Amino acid sequence: MSNNNLHNKHRERMKELFTENGLDSFSDHEVLEFLLYFSIPRHNTNETAHMLLNRYGSLSAVLDAKYSDLVKQPGVGPHSAVLFNFIPQLAKRYTLDKYNKKRAFKSIDEICEFVINHFIDQTREHVELFMFDSSTKLLCHKTLQNGTPNAAFLNIQIIADNIYAYNATNFLIAHNHPSGSLEPSDFDLCVTRTIHNTFRPLNKHLIDHIIVAGGEYKKLLETALSLDNA
Repeated sequence: MSNNNLHNKHRERMKELFTENGLDSFSDHEVLEFLLYFSIPRHNTNETAHMLLNRYGSLSAVLDAKYSDLVKQPGVGPHSAVLFNFIPQLAKRYTLDKYNKKRAFKSIDEICEFVINHFIDQTREHVELFMFDSSTKLLCHKTLQNGTPNAAFLNIQIIADNIYAYNATNFLIAHNHPSGSLEPSDFDLCVTRTIHNTFRPLNKHLIDHIIVAGGEYKKLLETALSLDNA
């Protein structure tokens, strides 16, 4: 039997396995091998999948790798590199579309778990404002700032303009640390305290200010307010 026939039969078995059981039964290299079927139609992709895992160290690292680096790897052409870059962004769009339907959140932690999806694949630091009604249904979210937070982040007028434009009762601010650290700076805590104290008399409730890093988050409001009593 020719190699092409063997590869075709193997691909059919993999597709049947996925159809029946999803990806739960796949190892990481099999996930990559399967994904490569859609960009490399007639060749064995197993070796390329193993090579990529060895090169980058994990499945997520392969999918997060830059296009310019991926196309330099043996067996990975432009089609495969684009496909790998497409997957994380598709996952982000899918998650946001599925849960961004003005749902009512039941807890702060549920809100935070939703918010961190907005920072998938972000390599630059930026600040986001999420606005909710009195039932904590999401009304809208806006990017307040791209790049490292600085004094512009303290522009209370911009925050107020957005909150009143959407008639929001509750709001949450989030920014990411691409470095991977969840530790707040003194500036982060100062900003949190200032925003809370400014909007509280106006009956606009800062749910929290969170830092997002490495798929996790840290809430700052309680720590920031405790400094007032220190």
